Amino acid sequence: MSKIFAAGFVLAAFLFPSTQFAQLLNPHGSNLEDAYQISYASNLNLADGTVVVSNAGSAAGFYNASTSGNICANIYVYAPDASLLSCCSCLAGPNSLHLWPVSYGPGNLLANVPSSRIPTAVTIKLVSTSPLAGGGSCSPNSLSTSDLVPGMAAWGTRFHPTSAPVPALSETKFIDKGLSLVELTKLNNDCAILPVGQRCSDCITAGLAQPTVP
Repeated sequence: MSKIFAAGFVLAAFLFPSTQFAQLLNPHGSNLEDAYQISYASNLNLADGTVVVSNAGSAAGFYNASTSGNICANIYVYAPDASLLSCCSCLAGPNSLHLWPVSYGPGNLLANVPSSRIPTAVTIKLVSTSPLAGGGSCSPNSLSTSDLVPGMAAWGTRFHPTSAPVPALSETKFIDKGLSLVELTKLNNDCAILPVGQRCSDCITAGLAQPTVP
């Protein structure tokens, strides 16, 4: 390879990033970086996990100065074999707080999933979108590339077995990741074909309701 050709190749690679990075809808460092987040819950056979979502208000004025900053927190719960178990959306206003149990208690994310299909661990994905596209409502199977908005903050809890009789609890933030058009389409399609009765509760405000003990 000649030095001239090699130099041209390096310059082209610098000026024209790979398609893989060019197609991300919320690239790292952009104001949409937090629009797609991922976490997990594990050892559900030992103890339950939770998902907590708040809205920082970053979307206020995102489209125009008069927008209130409401966002749709769209939730997708996947089994370890990558099959979608449940999906739902929550309309979250700035500074609001919403919390779902994963597998136990009122409104849990897997409440409407057949018991035979509930695994001991799940992957949980979140996408924040504008409710303006839906006329003020949210739908987890009608996301579009222009709907993404900033401001979603999320945390997850899970338990881990230890040498002690009681599992250890940990809480971490969801991780911001790059969202591709292919993955956005898959989330829409997976949720669209899921039986409506299998979806999770759209919104639980504030803390958890105390489960009724038999």
